[in-house]
Amino acid sequence: MAALTDITHFETERELRTCFPLMNILRRQLTSETEFIQQIKRQQIQGYHLVGLEQEGKPIVLAGYRELENFINVPAT
Repeated sequence: MAALTDITHFETERELRTCFPLMNILRRQLTSETEFIQQIKRQQIQGYHLVGLEQEGKPIVLAGYRELENFINVPAT
C-alpha cells in the first residue's frame, strides 16, 4: 500500500476511469465518464497531467497541471 504522500500519475484510460467518480464530485458538469476520458486524452496531447493521492486503490485527491515555459520566470541578463 502506498503512503498518502506518494503522488500517483493517472495516464492510461484504465487509470483515468478510477478518477471519474471523484472528478464528478469536484466538477459537477462532468456527467459522462466517456466524455471525461475523451477530454483528458485531448488535454494530455496539450501537455496536461492528472495526479493525485490514493487510498485503498481509489483516488482521494486530484490535481491537474501543465508545464509551461514563459518569460515571467526568465532571469534578467
